[in-house]
Order: sequence, then structure tokens, then C-alpha cells
Amino acid sequence: MKPTSSLKHAFALFLMSASLCLAAPTSGIVQADEHPSLQSAVDALGSRGGVIQLSAKDYRITEPIRLRNRVVFQGVMDSKGRSAVTKILPASDFEGQWLFETVAQPASTNPELNGDFGFYDLVVTGSPEIGGINAVNGDVIRIERSRFAYMRTCVNVTQLTNLPRPYPAPIVPGGLFLNASIFQATEVCLNLEYATQNRIIGNWFVSNSGVVLRLLNSNKTWFVANEVNQFTRAAILLEDDGGGGNYTHDIVISLNWMHSTRPDTRFVETVNGDKMRDILISENIMQGSAGVNLPPMDISTGNRFSGNTGAVSARTDTSGTATVPAGQKVVLVRHGLPKAPRHITVTPDAETSAYWIGKRTDDTFELHCKTPSSQAVSFSWNARLHP
Repeated sequence: MKPTSSLKHAFALFLMSASLCLAAPTSGIVQADEHPSLQSAVDALGSRGGVIQLSAKDYRITEPIRLRNRVVFQGVMDSKGRSAVTKILPASDFEGQWLFETVAQPASTNPELNGDFGFYDLVVTGSPEIGGINAVNGDVIRIERSRFAYMRTCVNVTQLTNLPRPYPAPIVPGGLFLNASIFQATEVCLNLEYATQNRIIGNWFVSNSGVVLRLLNSNKTWFVANEVNQFTRAAILLEDDGGGGNYTHDIVISLNWMHSTRPDTRFVETVNGDKMRDILISENIMQGSAGVNLPPMDISTGNRFSGNTGAVSARTDTSGTATVPAGQKVVLVRHGLPKAPRHITVTPDAETSAYWIGKRTDDTFELHCKTPSSQAVSFSWNARLHP
């Protein structure tokens, strides 16, 4: 049975409507080049948010891009051609302090926080006066395969609330996820205040940032497997304002390579360290002449600073062997730590009389035996600066 002309016409209309549906733009995806500015592209997403796709070219902006919720910037990063990248940078007449800013109101509940921002495959450049992202009440921010450099501060996460401190139900922005990216800033690369649940893993912090990571009253943050090259104050700055509410705890700083040739800098520095608990700083390589300022960081509150290697000024523990000569009762041992160790353990290689640790200095400690032995007695020892 042959189809009638009316059926043919209906079928043709169906195919036409289907093709039109296929050609329609995907909901929640905006092409930046189809809009006069990046701000208008953001606004075009509406309240539902979505993805802004950018081309491999320069986008110069004259004022901060204001973000509300659920906005992802997807650029182009061609590793084989450095010119084939998406760049966002200030125009010569730029007015503002940040390239990106969240639109924030004082929050009294977690749902009132700004959330879900993504920055992928981008080069973002500021200036000594212009920062990258100012995320007031910014909750869940992801940066991957990007470069934020030549700016005042790369990422700033702060808390805005009218609730008194300390308050019973904290309003805490968090969820900063950084991976496979490059950061450099004249002041602070990553400034996190009253933030939580942050994962900073596998990034490169290039030379001469002021502070790489500052945590003020922040918690549950991992800084793991990053490379840190040179800094003018500290690689890690842990602060607690002592005012109650959220405080600095549950921090993991591990498996990082940190390097500084400036003796006036610190690999790790604390402010009000006695307020902190459950801080793990271990298995890092700290090379150069920077120091460590960690008092008091007490072990009784779950803090650990151990297993770090590299520079003498940052060395946390050493080990070795020592021998008390035959007929003698004491041997002077050079421990190789930057100051007198707090903890020393010794183990004799053979049965011997009672022994103990005598005087400790910034260079040596004394190992005593109760009575002289007819044969030399060897010991294995371990010395630690911190809990």
C-alpha cells in the first residue's frame, strides 16, 4: 500500500522538525564568541548555570567577571603549541581588583553559599594589583590544567556571614579542588579563610610567590604531591585567630617538594600554633636554606611533624650509629639536626649495662653507659625535633 500524499507530507514535517531539534544549541552550553563579552556569556546561562566554551585566543576584560552559581569556563590548552591556548587577562583600562568575583550576600545557612565554579584549560594573567578569583562564600571551585600567574593572589576564598562568632552552625565555604595547574602570585597564591574540604594535589607553584598556601581558621585540607619553587615568606602559613568558631585542624601536608634559597623564609610557619590540632606535616622534601617555625604544635593534640628530609634547617629527624669505646663510659654523638632534639631513642647492638642520654646541644648529645665494658659497645640511635 503506497503512502498517501498527506502521509508523505506529515513524514517530511517530522524529519524537518527532528533535524531542527538536532541543530538546536545544547541547553546549558554557551559559546563565548557568540556574545559581546564574557560577562554577557555568563549572564546568558541564566540561573541554571552551565558551560562557557572559549576559543584559543586572548579575552581581554575591562571589569571583573561576576559569578553567581554553577558556571564552568572551558578553554583550550594545546601542549604542542603554546600559542594555541585560551587566555583571560585585564585590558589596559581594566577597573577592579579581581578578574573573577562571586556575587555574595551574608550567609546564614550553607545553601546560601555560592557554588560550583570550574576553570579548565585556561591561562589567566593578572598584575601585582589584580588578583585571579575572589570567591566570597565560594563553595566547590575546581581548577584543572590551567595557569594562574603574574597576579596579586590567585585564589581567595573567604567567608561572609552576619552570625556571631563562635556560632553553633558554622557557615563554611569549601571544596577547593586544584590539580595539574600552575600558580604564581606576588602576595599569596592560595588564601583560604574559614574554608573546609580542600584538595590541592599535583600542582606546580613557580618562583617567588610571597606565600604559597595560607590557611586561616581552615580545616580538612590536603596539600599533597605539589612542587613549590622559591617563596619570599613561607611555603605554608597556618594561622588561627583564636576567636572561636572554625579553627585550624585536620590538615595534611605531605609528599611535596619545596625549595628556597632564602634563609629568611620558612617552609612552614604557624601563628597561634597552640590552637591547632591534628596537623600532619610529613614525608616532604625541603631543600635550600629556609627554616621551620612550628611552636608549639603539641603531640597531645594530634600534631605530627616527622619524616621530612632535605635541608638541615628543616630536618625533623635523623638516625645513625655510635660506639662507646672499650674501657669508656660515654661517647659524644653529632646528631645533624638544626637544634637540640626533643626525643632520642637508642638501641644497643648487644647486651650491655644500663645506659642513658646525657647533655643535649644544638650539635651533639651524650650517650652514657653505667659501667665501662671490656669491649666496644655499639648503639643505633634516632633523634627527633618534634612530636
